[in-house]
Amino acid sequence: MPQSTSTKGRPEPVFWVDENLGREFVSLLRLGGLQVRFEEFPKGTKDLVWIPALAEKGWIAITQDQLKADLEEQIAIARHGAKVFVLIGDASHRELAELFLRKLRWIKKQIASRDEAFLGKIYVNSGETQVVTLIELCSRSRRRWGR
Repeated sequence: MPQSTSTKGRPEPVFWVDENLGREFVSLLRLGGLQVRFEEFPKGTKDLVWIPALAEKGWIAITQDQLKADLEEQIAIARHGAKVFVLIGDASHRELAELFLRKLRWIKKQIASRDEAFLGKIYVNSGETQVVTLIELCSRSRRRWGR
């Protein structure tokens, strides 16, 4: 399927949604006009499998997994150049989708302005956003390794 382009000539991002966000989340993002993939991997696929696969395709991941807590996952994001958005906090899938769509301008700006890997965080309760860059991911890893 050909990838559509935005009005600025950049390809529209393709988002992959982790199974922990569910079908309702996917449906609402599609209704919001986004290109979304969902069942690309078998249920229970480990993060260390989907991170490199998505990065290779140039897809953007959306998850509720706390990837920042796992050193191997941070390394996979950095090594493969993955772009991942994490929704942090408790809310219904509908509320999470509505939040994601409200933050879409910021999300697309992060995607367009960064060629390197990053972990974008969207906090459910406050609506605040944060980006952890490749350099920050690597510096955190060095501290954990004692170097």
